[in-house]
Amino acid sequence: MNRISSVDTIRLLAIISVIAIHTRPFSYNEDSGELYYYLDIFINQMARFAVPFFFVISGYFWGVKIRNGADIISTTKNMINRIYP
Repeated sequence: MNRISSVDTIRLLAIISVIAIHTRPFSYNEDSGELYYYLDIFINQMARFAVPFFFVISGYFWGVKIRNGADIISTTKNMINRIYP
């Protein structure tokens, strides 16, 4: 299957967003000031698309494989074996 460059671009943004969610680069404390407070809220909310995006895109590519004639059971087992560890 050929790669879809637009999906890869959004995937890169989603990876950066997941990193931002976990590291909270502009985390707010009382000494930080008002700018960091608003940056923390803005970046946190903008990055929240990433996890649902990965679920949706995984389901999409699973469906494409099934639609192209792959066996449902073996495709699902392969996906679970790849994701589980």
